[in-house]
Amino acid sequence: MSFHFTLLSSRMKSLKFVFLLFVFALQSCTSKEEFISFQNNLEQIGFAKESFSLTGDQYFIIVPGNGCPPCIYKAEQFLKEHYESQTKYIFVFTNYDSEKLLRIKLGDYIMESPNVFFDRKDSMYKSGFNSIYPVIVKINGNRLNKEYGSPQNQGIWETITL
Repeated sequence: MSFHFTLLSSRMKSLKFVFLLFVFALQSCTSKEEFISFQNNLEQIGFAKESFSLTGDQYFIIVPGNGCPPCIYKAEQFLKEHYESQTKYIFVFTNYDSEKLLRIKLGDYIMESPNVFFDRKDSMYKSGFNSIYPVIVKINGNRLNKEYGSPQNQGIWETITL
């Protein structure tokens, strides 16, 4: 009986290992597809493909038009403090009802900054960036690392300024 249990336990460990390898391989494929989709959406809103930094020193901050008001406010305040960092922070406003109201709220000088984009077709929102929280995307190679500016993760704004 003990031998049978040991053999079964060994097989289960092997199956778990194979399953984890499969999930990892699947995830890496999905990540590359997600990266390409992300890149294409950014091009649609006017971000030049040549401006991508694949070394992880660039943050894309996707700000939703609807969602957690204090979280969106925090992202907007971060923008006001960092809009001049034109290569490090790229801001995308998606799923907004009115570009004009956003312009009034943030000011023309910010909205006309080369690192601030208004997603008129909501392509980012429709392609999976439909969170109620701002999404902070950091690119490492061909992978997207996403974090959310949620109430549970308000320290993210300090983290990305380091």
